[in-house]
This record gives sequence, structure tokens and C-alpha cells, in this order.
Amino acid sequence: MKCGGILKLTERLLTIADLCKDSKAVIDVGCDHAKLPIYLIENNIVERAIATDIRQGPVDNARKNVVANKLEDKIRINLCNGLADFGPDDGDTIIIAGMGAEEIISIIENAPWTKSNDIKLILQPMTLEYKLREFLYKNGYEVSNEEIAIEGPKIYTIIRASWTGAQLEEENFNLFSNKLYNGRNRRTYIEKLIKRYTRMQEGHKISASGEVEELNEILAMLNDTLDKMTKE
Repeated sequence: MKCGGILKLTERLLTIADLCKDSKAVIDVGCDHAKLPIYLIENNIVERAIATDIRQGPVDNARKNVVANKLEDKIRINLCNGLADFGPDDGDTIIIAGMGAEEIISIIENAPWTKSNDIKLILQPMTLEYKLREFLYKNGYEVSNEEIAIEGPKIYTIIRASWTGAQLEEENFNLFSNKLYNGRNRRTYIEKLIKRYTRMQEGHKISASGEVEELNEILAMLNDTLDKMTKE
């Protein structure tokens, strides 16, 4: 696949690329075909990149695309588990996208060198976003941006964070950070959460669960947030 200057990314990857605009060198963990590193280099967003994956197939695909675009001097291909082969000299921005929150957490926990305010994390969990936010808050990582990308029926949360060392208080039941107010598609995301937690509330009512009160609090918070966004 020869990408050249006409490479088109999905909305999810374009949103991630936009969050890299003040970066010099990125490490893309779980790189798949290396489309994102290629785009970042060809559009002069970053100076260099590493495309890495734990599986040989994606690494081979990434290498083919990098060679086809004659970017071997700008993009390094690596086969490894998470960030095991890297350190702070390899990149100022780490992208971990398209994985479950628990896998993302494990990768960060096994790379203590990410505890530096010189390192930016751009994280796009496929599941359990609230667990990722909880981990970040409790482990000294502050959320600086939160964006929403929409592709058809799918809604993706993209978080940018850096380590400050301060244990921060949880926000909004960890369902979103206050940085979401500055992002795109924020109303659509809150509406999605309202639908999700309304279904959960109805299910718990049927089963007479003791969690109904907490669900009521969550829904009240979400509806209040949506009301504020509507009035802006």
C-alpha cells in the first residue's frame, strides 16, 4: 500500500493525530499497518516515530508500508510487548489505541519511565473507559485533553494525559473528565452515557438491586451536564 500524501485516516486516528501536534517523536503501541505514524511524518506533525506491536503480522504489515513510502529513516519498526523495549529517549508521546482499558493500564504500569511531565500519553480505550480514568487519577497522571471521535454508530473516547505526581480526585464518577467540555462531539457522548445508564437503571429496578441510588445519582449528574452544554 503506497500511501504518499493522500493517506486518509479514520476520524478516530485523525483525532489522535491532532493531539500529537506539539510532539516531536511518537511511539505507536499496537501500530497495525503503521498508518498513523506514516500520516504524522508525511504531514510534518512529528519528526520521527516508532511503530511497534506484540504480533509479527502487524509488524510485517507496518514494515511493508513504511518501506513503500520510503520512510525507513523516519519510522522505526519494532516487535515487542507494550513499551518493554523503550525509554524516555525514544519518544515524547506514547500512543496506545484500540485496546481495552485494562491492557492499556498494564502497559503503562510496566513502563515506569512514563512518570515524567515530559511524556504525553494519548490513550484510546475500546472498553471500560472509567477504569482508565480512575487509574490515571490515582497514579498521578493528569488529563489535559479529552476528545470524542464518531465513526458511524461507534463513539470513541481519546484521552491525553501527563504525569504530575499528584493524586487527583475522581471526576464525574470517572465517566468523563472536565476536559471534555472543551472537546468536540461532547453532547453526543453524554447522550450515549445517559442511554447506557438508563438501561442499567431499569435493569436494576427490575432486580431490586441496591445500586439504584448510585445509578440515580449518575443519571442526575449526566442530565445536569447535558443541560449545561445545551445552554452554552
